[in-house]
Amino acid sequence: MSPYFLLGLLVLLALARPLLYKKVSMTLDHDSGPIFTSLWVLIGLVVAFPWYGDLLMGEVNNLKSNYLLLCLLVLKGGALWFLFYNGQALMRQSLSAAKFVLPTALGFIAIINSVLGEVLEIKEWVAALGLCALGIVFSLRGHLQELGAQGKLLFLKLIVISITTATLDFLIFKETNWYVLLLSTNFLMLVISVCRRVPLEIWQKSLFGRDSMLAGSVFSAGELLKFYLMVSVLPMTVVISAQVAILPVVLILSALLWEERGWKEQLIWGILSVSLLLLLFL
Repeated sequence: MSPYFLLGLLVLLALARPLLYKKVSMTLDHDSGPIFTSLWVLIGLVVAFPWYGDLLMGEVNNLKSNYLLLCLLVLKGGALWFLFYNGQALMRQSLSAAKFVLPTALGFIAIINSVLGEVLEIKEWVAALGLCALGIVFSLRGHLQELGAQGKLLFLKLIVISITTATLDFLIFKETNWYVLLLSTNFLMLVISVCRRVPLEIWQKSLFGRDSMLAGSVFSAGELLKFYLMVSVLPMTVVISAQVAILPVVLILSALLWEERGWKEQLIWGILSVSLLLLLFL
């Protein structure tokens, strides 16, 4: 199968994912996000085990003895739960704001990771700090400005959580691989949902609702396809660039479908974001 056909499929999945999560956020409790996301990622990993199971089996001894890794994975699983739970809450109010969380966090992520030993080029610093500045301007002039205090607090909270998860990923990838990371953190996210004693009705809607099943399966397929392409087929630059390119489309659709400002304004935000993001891959 052509690698660029698979890349096109990844773009479609990346475009569908935020739209589906937005739809779910408007009809289901926020607890549903971590449930159906973790469940479908785990299902995807089970399906992929015949091809990638050696990544897990080769790390069994490391997982038994590396207590730092275990602690990092537990922290990442908890942070991931908060990310999806609060992400659904913000997405219900504004898909645009939810899509600007990571760009705003990138500047802080770059600073922290550089302290931890990551070496960045000038263009990468310009992109990360430029996106952070753009996110701050968006918080003052974009759709986030129309949200109440709760929505703005959610935006700030998600920035902090995104910084935390990115820093943990940087540390975890020094110790293990992507399959172990996805398997352990999504399992922990599901365990947290169980421990929260979420009502049975929410579990039923999360596990068997049409929208949640579709959103979770699209997310899972996108994650597995992304890692497959990056590890085995195409350069990481090409894969990430393709995912970045859909941002203007998502922002325009958020304006047309959910009246999140005008589509022309959203297009400008999207083009500015993509222009800065693509600096990372030139």
